[in-house]
Amino acid sequence: MNQVRYTEYQDTMRKSCDYPTELDYLNGRLHKKIRQRNARRFLTGMGAFVGAIVLFIAAINTSTVIAQTIERIPVIGDLAKYVRFDKGLENAVKNQFAQEVNLEQEVNGLTLKIPYVIADSKQLVLFFQLPESISDHSDGYQVVLSEGALEKLDCRSVSYRELKDETGASLNGLHAMMIRSDEAAIPQDISITVSLVKLYSTTNIAPVDRKNEGEHDSTVLASYDFDLQLKDYQEPVTTVLNQEVKVLDQTVVIHSITEYPTGVEIKATAPNNDAAVICDLQFEGIDENGNTWSIPEGTLPAITYGEAVDIIYYLENDFFNEASLVGLEITGAGMFMKENQMVTIDLLNQTMSPAISDLYIKGIKRNGDTADIIFESDVAGWSMYDIASTFSTRYEDLQGNVNHMTGYQRASQLDGKTQYYITVIWPKDNQVVLERMKAPITVLENSVSVLLNK
Repeated sequence: MNQVRYTEYQDTMRKSCDYPTELDYLNGRLHKKIRQRNARRFLTGMGAFVGAIVLFIAAINTSTVIAQTIERIPVIGDLAKYVRFDKGLENAVKNQFAQEVNLEQEVNGLTLKIPYVIADSKQLVLFFQLPESISDHSDGYQVVLSEGALEKLDCRSVSYRELKDETGASLNGLHAMMIRSDEAAIPQDISITVSLVKLYSTTNIAPVDRKNEGEHDSTVLASYDFDLQLKDYQEPVTTVLNQEVKVLDQTVVIHSITEYPTGVEIKATAPNNDAAVICDLQFEGIDENGNTWSIPEGTLPAITYGEAVDIIYYLENDFFNEASLVGLEITGAGMFMKENQMVTIDLLNQTMSPAISDLYIKGIKRNGDTADIIFESDVAGWSMYDIASTFSTRYEDLQGNVNHMTGYQRASQLDGKTQYYITVIWPKDNQVVLERMKAPITVLENSVSVLLNK
């Protein structure tokens, strides 16, 4: 995987709705080990812990075997009620689209199983049953992909969550990893390497002070190799639109919508202009029966910043129902004025120019040659997942010297407010110039309709 794609993938690490604090902080440690290059693109999503940690350990090679029995997990037909966070997956299971693969492997006395998968050419969902010895405390463990697997699967985003029953109780160590590909199709026959990681945390909130890193260390317990042979995929249905619409008086181009068995992918572009930047969009799908389909719970669109802002948005759907999608509604958008895109931070005086109405400086702390900057926002609905990566990792000093953030970007919520943390090199003139990339979603007074014209 090239460095730009790897940098993109790092940004998915903070976006899981069941995301442990210690994984958020581990992201910072990985950023220190792998220097970021000048990447203008980044990915968002429900964000799983990236598998790059296996770069720092030796892979353990043992053979994969077929499980004789799979105990203490729901039968394949019962999976639907455990994936209700995504109606596309729920409907796929109900329509017998899940596959029973019954793979298991034992390494270091720990047996990891893959009983089931759901797969089409865009998304691969792996169901892991963690070792029985840790299944009662499986929220303290996670399965991660290797860098090689990220490249083989052409990953655009990865989501991860522990599956739970109706009462919120853990489901005997069953976890799900949802992998979306970029342009290449998910291979039907593929070998992937994953690692089982134990998480540690002695505090509830990851500290900004990097001297306390040891409190958030985690441990790789074992690495596993699995060979997947997936069934033939059903062909997706693509509608090419290339339709221009106006959102907040700015031009947005809806390129296409593709319906897969596990969900819908919308591709759109907000061309750059001299007035404002549309940095995010919010879609809903409408089917022939008037049903509304939205983004799966906890996920975020994938966004690419460049000469134009490219947005890939994912919707739930029922691919197997004859009531297909007939239209889209753009219900919200994030926008900032172009004149406010470059923001100067005075580290000594703790000021920001121009001021940003939805974000203010909470505090700045010097750590040797670097500065930890804490921003805060009390905008309703702007969550820690939305606010992360508000600024580009590339920044300048007043002399035009280019640097990249030496630490990491992360976010947290405290007392109803959302805080956002970045780390920069402290320049001689005490000022840095940041490039703004994101703004809170504004709900549109009048939704913008897009007919599919199939």
